[in-house]
Amino acid sequence: MLEVALDDNSHMHYWYFDKENHNVTGFTEYDDLEEEEEIKQLIEEDEGEDRFIFIDPVPGSENWQQMEDFILEQEDLDDTVQTLLLRAIQGSGAFRRFNDVIDDVGIRERWYDYKNRLDRKRALRWLKDHGLISDEGVARGMSMLDDDIARRKRIEKGQQGMKKGGQVVCVETVGHADKITPGKAYDILDERASDLLIRIEDDRGKTVWLPKSHFELV
Repeated sequence: MLEVALDDNSHMHYWYFDKENHNVTGFTEYDDLEEEEEIKQLIEEDEGEDRFIFIDPVPGSENWQQMEDFILEQEDLDDTVQTLLLRAIQGSGAFRRFNDVIDDVGIRERWYDYKNRLDRKRALRWLKDHGLISDEGVARGMSMLDDDIARRKRIEKGQQGMKKGGQVVCVETVGHADKITPGKAYDILDERASDLLIRIEDDRGKTVWLPKSHFELV
């Protein structure tokens, strides 16, 4: 949520970090929920008490710089593609055009991995600057992100390999505890790749479609 708050230049929201509960809360001028009004009251009463920290979003120019740096660092792209990307980020509507072009050239996932690292580093630096974590905390936070990315890539690779005729092992049963058993292997009878679903024969002997995320490839 801190990453979201630092990236929010919409001028429609304002964000606070609560040092007591270690969370981030966002508001708009039109919020009128009772719980939000209570938090607003606490913030007003906190003046000088140092519990709530107002979160200033980073300038939009910093997000634009992220795009330019990303483009220039993609040394495997040919000059034509790099030129196309650099032209896309010039002038009004740069973010929309950039997103269209990275889809066209097939590097959206690469961009998200790059931006996620920068956004995480920026949030960790903010926490350090406000005395909430140490240098070791920054390093640990980046290490946790690397582990999350590696785990996601392993899961995605495994899901891509879940094809008809293969076999999977159940690793999660949320919403389907009556159908599948953790640690049990199942044959893949069919696949709907676009929906990330596979068809198996469940513990009741019924043929059902279930999310690939509930399984790991054998």
